[in-house]
Amino acid sequence: MISISKKLSFALVGGALLAVSPHASAQLFTQGDLIVSTYGDLTGTAITDGEITPITLEEFSLPTATSASLVLTDQLPTIGTGANAGIVGEDGSSSEGTIQLSGNGEFLTIGGYDGNEAAQGIQTASNNANGTHFAAGTQWSASTIALGQSASSDVGRVAATIDANGDVNTSTVLNDVYNTNNPRDVYSPDGTNFYISGQGAGVGDEGGIYTMTEGTNTANGGAAPTPIFNTVSTRDVTQYNGNTYYSADQNSSKKGTQTGIFEYTGSPTPNQATPGTRLTPASGTVNGKTVNFSPEAFTFANATTMYVADTGDPKAGGTGDGGIQKWSLVGSTWTLDYTLTDPNFVSPTTATSVSDGETGFEAMTLAVNGNSVDIYAVSYTAGDADPNGLYAIVDTLSATTLPTGESFTELEAAPGTSDAGGVDDNFKGVSFAPEAVPEPSTVAMMIVALLGMMGLMWNQARARKA
Repeated sequence: MISISKKLSFALVGGALLAVSPHASAQLFTQGDLIVSTYGDLTGTAITDGEITPITLEEFSLPTATSASLVLTDQLPTIGTGANAGIVGEDGSSSEGTIQLSGNGEFLTIGGYDGNEAAQGIQTASNNANGTHFAAGTQWSASTIALGQSASSDVGRVAATIDANGDVNTSTVLNDVYNTNNPRDVYSPDGTNFYISGQGAGVGDEGGIYTMTEGTNTANGGAAPTPIFNTVSTRDVTQYNGNTYYSADQNSSKKGTQTGIFEYTGSPTPNQATPGTRLTPASGTVNGKTVNFSPEAFTFANATTMYVADTGDPKAGGTGDGGIQKWSLVGSTWTLDYTLTDPNFVSPTTATSVSDGETGFEAMTLAVNGNSVDIYAVSYTAGDADPNGLYAIVDTLSATTLPTGESFTELEAAPGTSDAGGVDDNFKGVSFAPEAVPEPSTVAMMIVALLGMMGLMWNQARARKA
């Protein structure tokens, strides 16, 4: 379903002006469940690398911290209507499809491409940007022009929200960011204001972090998104305790040289001339070996503990550190305590030289329960479209050295490992389900009941005075 707006409407109930949600559909997702974004056609139709892929949200219940059960699949609309554009992804893209909860917990956010414009196939601006001349309407593919290489003026990049009812808003369409490259992550504190992160064609060419409000549409003449830091490509962006954070893994003269987790105090002002404060280094010593880090998703367990999903395939090359890293704030310095790794994955010493296999993790979320941290992560593969998996591990929050016996459990293999035709189906992002906002009828009943109680108390008080 596509909702037209998430603005509040008003109703007169018992003489009171009541703000209510416009959503009319029943709750779709269950709070506490995991939502995983999946690229590929779950009907079993194979999709070629570089082509358009639908984005499906799969919901998993969690009977325990290390078990899961698929309870729902919900494909996001590929073609929109009215102000909504629909949303699609690029099959085989290694860094798209991240989802996360909004700051108020009411929405999932995800980036993608304008489904309506992508469906038109290759157009003039994309041909010109890539130095090719395919016939108008030629479908996107690795053998022509991959969707992620589309000119942003041809195919808008979309920031989407999904609420607990499954209502999707894709009215935020940007034709002036991430030119010939991909949108990677969207964060919203409230479902109305957005930060979006991604990669452009080159240094300073529409990459990095931007901010805008819901409904911004630059193709229709809307104001351009505000650049925050766009001199290097960035990956995930989020906020914690009022500050803004982003990750980067880039090492080229064309697209920038910056790797690590970075922080801006508060909400960053426009056009930052310098990157945020670096929290984690680009490389370090792990078990006596120098490794290059490759951070993607990251989450704070508390103000002094941060977990980072490392792909194990650093852009700087060399030995990686694929796994879930645990960092602690010691004094004013973030220190790597240890890395949770899966022994069945490709060895970090060879991760940058292999063509397939799981090398680390690209997406993650977690829940803190006392001194236990339940971590859920999506694996990263050396081959962009390789099938991967959803994994879980329980870590000890207070530990600063690797606890004995902690190990990953594969909760679910990506559909591509079992569907006969859908060999490219793979998991991309993971988040907990959004919080349901009470339906108008529920809110109205609560208000009526409250007014009734107040009236009863008033009448009782008058009776006592009489």
